[in-house]
Amino acid sequence: MKNKYFISKILIMLIIICHFTVFMAGCKTGTSTNQATQQTTQDKSESKTSAEGKKNFNETGYPIVNEKITVKSVYSSYEVYGDPKEMSTWQALEEITNIHIEWDRIEDEQLELYFAAGDLPDFFMAGLDNKKLFQYGVEGGLFYDLTEFINKYMPNLSKAFEKYPTAKKIVTQINGEIYTLPRIVKSSTAAAARMHYRKDYVEKVGLGIPTTVDEFYNVAKAIKDSGLTGGYAPIVSAYNFFTLHTEPFLFAAFGDSVDVDFSDDGSGKVVYNRMSEQYKRYLKYMNKLYKEGILDNEYLTIDSATAEARMKAGQGAFSVNGTTLNESDFPDGIIHLDVLAPLTSE
Repeated sequence: MKNKYFISKILIMLIIICHFTVFMAGCKTGTSTNQATQQTTQDKSESKTSAEGKKNFNETGYPIVNEKITVKSVYSSYEVYGDPKEMSTWQALEEITNIHIEWDRIEDEQLELYFAAGDLPDFFMAGLDNKKLFQYGVEGGLFYDLTEFINKYMPNLSKAFEKYPTAKKIVTQINGEIYTLPRIVKSSTAAAARMHYRKDYVEKVGLGIPTTVDEFYNVAKAIKDSGLTGGYAPIVSAYNFFTLHTEPFLFAAFGDSVDVDFSDDGSGKVVYNRMSEQYKRYLKYMNKLYKEGILDNEYLTIDSATAEARMKAGQGAFSVNGTTLNESDFPDGIIHLDVLAPLTSE
């Protein structure tokens, strides 16, 4: 929660600075007496707006602003992300911070036209790669440098930059400015994988939350046999997320390695894990899930939209697509989702 707290603080500071920039752009030209008078009047208006903005902004604590404000954001059309307007996380953040976010969904191919139109949001949730950050930030000057706000409002990230200086280098542009926040993961020691599960389904079969691969099998089989998923396999995985999340999540349970492909064996030696004994144990287990219909037999062809629809319809119990669900996807209007802790095989 602390990171979200400081990110919210940064957002407010960006909004205040955005107002200053607009005003300054409108005051750069004009030499006549009439224009000078208009500029003086505008400067007074800006000063008043600035004072009011600072008065409304709380440096510490909640809410972030006393009177609710609305900011605009653009999010990627990537289907696995879901609609932020329907997500409980953003609704809770609005209640805590007193900041309403007006969301605009955009297709990746529309980004060029979006920037050309000039009607930019206060912040982007997704969709901007390094090329676009350079094009519109370094060359175009359309983005604000976050460095000052990171130093002032994000002590945890500042400490992380000290511990992992490479992370700071990656997000720092050639002009020394930072336009985006990083996700820091030591891939050699951590599997960036997750598995959401339906808490209500697990509770109904009465076997408890699985902590081992054997318990995972027993719970999944019980859910399948009970008919809770309507005859569908309880493990739902889109083909593009199987190798990203489902496979590494289960593979890591059968040994010390967390990366299915190349990794460091702990001694500095690079190994290819798909030839390892750990991978053989993993394949044997997956074959069992596949043959018994616990893993969807079409997992290599199911797309993200289909996997998401299955979970929303209650036709799955375990999936990496859980973040797309909201209250309306559950009969009682309550989100019954959680994330499994890493499994073990002993």
